[in-house]
Amino acid sequence: MNYVKRTVAPTVRPVSVDEAKLHFKVTGTDEDANIAIYLDGAITACENKLQTAIMDSRFTLYARSFAQHLDLQKNYVSAINSVKYYDVDGNLTTVSPVNYSVQDFKVPNVLYFNDSYTFPNTDLREFPVEVSFQAGFTSASSVFPNIRNAVFLEVADRYENRQNEVIGERLISVMYNTTAEKMLNEECQYL
Repeated sequence: MNYVKRTVAPTVRPVSVDEAKLHFKVTGTDEDANIAIYLDGAITACENKLQTAIMDSRFTLYARSFAQHLDLQKNYVSAINSVKYYDVDGNLTTVSPVNYSVQDFKVPNVLYFNDSYTFPNTDLREFPVEVSFQAGFTSASSVFPNIRNAVFLEVADRYENRQNEVIGERLISVMYNTTAEKMLNEECQYL
């Protein structure tokens, strides 16, 4: 199994604190810090459901070996920054971009090596191949409406329900807004 790690977090949210405040009909700045915390939690919950980044982030895929297709495990891949491998001498070597491309129509997106590319021998370390890539939307205005709406629903639920116990309900039903989940199911790569 290959592993993916977010190496650079996004600098933009799909929904801003001001948009969330407008959604809640909150004025003033007293609640800004709390709303930002709830908003970040809501975004993380939506990303976990989608199993991909919403906003542009940098990731590194650590692969056990070269393969014709490397599953990037994310959607909305906008760029491959580099493909590197440790050769048999332990030197980190870069693969030329002419040897690969992204199949962004597959879900999740896939790095495809050209048929003419001959895979080099690699070091014996567990993950000799590293792929650095960008995934996520580059602006809040480009985020699919269902995803933005799910973030609004999730942050509103967190803001309005500031405790995790509801009499007569199981905890799991409170942890995630089912309407938001339904909206994200339409965009989800793993169902």
